[in-house]
Amino acid sequence: MKCKFCKGKCVKYGVQIDGTQRYKCKKCGKTQQGDYKYKAYDTDIDNQIILLTKEEVSIRGLGRCLGYLYQLSL
Repeated sequence: MKCKFCKGKCVKYGVQIDGTQRYKCKKCGKTQQGDYKYKAYDTDIDNQIILLTKEEVSIRGLGRCLGYLYQLSL
């Protein structure tokens, strides 16, 4: 696996509480997960969220633009 920060080589470095594998970069020493449960951690979606937030799009608007439907419990 390659580091998402510096593109160095990562090695296994323990597990999360939920059993997800963690990795540590040999070059920069940062730790990360292989796969994330939530789609907001994907860099493409994260960048879109940042861009839309700067344009003052509401939370519901973000959901509509990105294809997610949020349900509010009243």
